[in-house]
Amino acid sequence: MKHAAIFTLFVLALAACSEQKISSDPWVNVCEDLTWLDAIKGTVKANGWPAEIYLTHYQDQRVFEVNACLNCADFPTTVHNCEGTVICEFGGLAGVNTCPDYGPGEDDKLLYWKND
Repeated sequence: MKHAAIFTLFVLALAACSEQKISSDPWVNVCEDLTWLDAIKGTVKANGWPAEIYLTHYQDQRVFEVNACLNCADFPTTVHNCEGTVICEFGGLAGVNTCPDYGPGEDDKLLYWKND
């Protein structure tokens, strides 16, 4: 419960920023080369889309959950490994769900970057 309250306060503080990257958290250091993620962020920023990227777990590995356009019905959320390979995706107009067993709890997701 204590962690949930701290997490909520943390998320609210981040909501005040138009773009936020968390770099002091140990989760950030799980991957050596995030050039692919920088490219996604660049596209998001260039198009002015509100987006969120979370660090979490899936299939016993750290992964990035990328929602490149919040509230855009035609954009699926993608789950990437450290190399940038899409492991699975869900949502979008087609209702794709290639990872039906994916579903980290809110306590297991860390906001890595947000653009709103």
